[in-house]
Amino acid sequence: MDHANATITRRTARWAAALAAGGTVLSALLAGGSVASAAEPTGNGPDEGVGRCHTSELAGSLNWQDSAAGSNYALVNLTNNSDHTCYVFGTPNVEYVTGDDGARVGAPADRIGESWQKVWLEPGRTSSAQLRATNVDAYDPADCNAVETRGFRVQPYGEPTALFIPEPGKGCTVETGPAAGQLQIKAFGES
Repeated sequence: MDHANATITRRTARWAAALAAGGTVLSALLAGGSVASAAEPTGNGPDEGVGRCHTSELAGSLNWQDSAAGSNYALVNLTNNSDHTCYVFGTPNVEYVTGDDGARVGAPADRIGESWQKVWLEPGRTSSAQLRATNVDAYDPADCNAVETRGFRVQPYGEPTALFIPEPGKGCTVETGPAAGQLQIKAFGES
């Protein structure tokens, strides 16, 4: 089978599976049942007994990559600082912060993608999620109300606490309208 036909066959199989799953979900809901959350990690790692990385075991950093059409792209990196293997998964919560108290600036990043694949981190290893930050100058000043920011608050999916990545810049303070989507973040392993 050539590449084009193989791709079509895989897509057809995925669509059929999605339709079948959708029918199952709809049947369960119509029958008064419930559906389990898809927010559980999947995938095999070195040891299924190994747990999720907790915020206290991680260090964060940011690596700016490129700029295009009024946006800047960076990798939000989380490094396992513990003495054991653990995993990260899903899309982290990311937001600009300012002031000594770390007050949030504007809306949190829009989450792009829904990957629940575990990314296993041995001690000292890093996983990245791609961040897109729209330049505040791309917005009408009245729609943005830009302020200086101190950096980013990053909360790994499923964790009750966040870590701080220092990175001075500017962010829009609005939480609705076009400038509210100034940040977008992908899931770990999708970058």
